[in-house]
Amino acid sequence: MRFPDFFCRLHAATKCDTLGQTCILLGIALFEGFSLISVKVLAISIFLFISSPTAAQTLTKGAYCSGVRPENLTEEDAYAIQLEDTR
Repeated sequence: MRFPDFFCRLHAATKCDTLGQTCILLGIALFEGFSLISVKVLAISIFLFISSPTAAQTLTKGAYCSGVRPENLTEEDAYAIQLEDTR
């Protein structure tokens, strides 16, 4: 199955990336038990859980501002209205 546009593809990739890494790191933390290693792994997991979606949002905003538009837009483009209001 191929997603229709850049935004759908990036959403799917980010979701898999974030949840996959978080689950693997939580598994490592559980395997290690309560130690300094598990605290570090949990800190890395929290950082990845915050930074990956933030980076994806920045990529989508940059793509949208450079002219990439979603396919099959069925509703009003509220983001375009917001961009026009800020100009």
